[in-house]
Amino acid sequence: MDSKNLIKKDDDPPGSSNAFQKEDISVKAQESQKTGDSFFIGKKFKIVVTFNYHNEKYGFVSAEFDTPETISLIKTDIEKLGHKVYLVEADENFYENLKKLKEKNEVDLVFNYSVGIYGRGRETHIPAFCEMLRIPCASSDAITTAFCQDKAKANDLLNYYGIKAPNHQLFKDPEEKLNKKINFPLIIKYVYQGSSIGLKDNKGVVNNELELYQRIKLLYKESPQTIMAEEYIKGREFTVGFYGNYPNVTFFPLVEMLPTKNQDPNIWVFNSHLQPVLNNVSIDKKIKEKIYKTIRKVVEIFELKDWGRIDLRVREKDSEVYILEINNCAHLSKTSVYFAGAKALGLSHEQLIVNMLNSALKRYNLT
Repeated sequence: MDSKNLIKKDDDPPGSSNAFQKEDISVKAQESQKTGDSFFIGKKFKIVVTFNYHNEKYGFVSAEFDTPETISLIKTDIEKLGHKVYLVEADENFYENLKKLKEKNEVDLVFNYSVGIYGRGRETHIPAFCEMLRIPCASSDAITTAFCQDKAKANDLLNYYGIKAPNHQLFKDPEEKLNKKINFPLIIKYVYQGSSIGLKDNKGVVNNELELYQRIKLLYKESPQTIMAEEYIKGREFTVGFYGNYPNVTFFPLVEMLPTKNQDPNIWVFNSHLQPVLNNVSIDKKIKEKIYKTIRKVVEIFELKDWGRIDLRVREKDSEVYILEINNCAHLSKTSVYFAGAKALGLSHEQLIVNMLNSALKRYNLT
């Protein structure tokens, strides 16, 4: 995330006083949030942590990869609970490496913090391998991940269930004609990529057909893959993290994205290495309730597992909530917006990892 953005947090986290989240968190869960103690302190497991380090050989998708420092932090957090941890890179050798660990009875659960290396379905590879080898996996499964990675399919599914997502058009070829039902301004991005890939130069918004085709050709030249033109929703942008499994989901306070003078006010560009600035969010109570009701429905519909983050905008003219993106594998660095939300809930990094891990252990009845 970019330090040039002011990131505001809501000072009234869900799960306590908010009426829209009716399910009570158990006493143990509340204690764990405060202390970081494992719910299942008596059991020790062999945990494989998957990851992708930054590596130029994989091209621009490596923008989604993480640093050795973050991977080491996750490993340390899990080891503090008494678990044995193996770091296994999610590269071409992953399947064989994981299979060998299983044959040696050295893996009880995979903590999947990888985004894959090749192809439009790269983020699905690790959960699919785990399913094939019948190894429990902490993260959403391959089907959910596929829908989240394909922004167009995600929008279609949201609209089917009556949840608002921006209108869009896909361009598989830079010469395709624009659908006249699509309204400017538009945001132009790759349909299968995350971490603001395609928006790095801060010029993702176009206002007419000339700018549209210039932008599409530029992105297509960099990487010939499907490009998405999505209607820009004017309004305030928020992101909300969570951990748990439906219906027992804990949502973080709202984090608002506010570009500064040096950035395009229409978009927020991801950069995972810089520290955000946190302030309190001021928002109407009814709008906030609508936001949490909407994202709770998203978690249910997409069957998101264990943790994630949902980006959205509240449209300026009518306060309608539009889902922008569903991040089923949120970044876990200490400077990530996901951790910013967790800190607003009162969690340390270790406490956050505890709750994420325990969500998966409980889901697989490993408790």
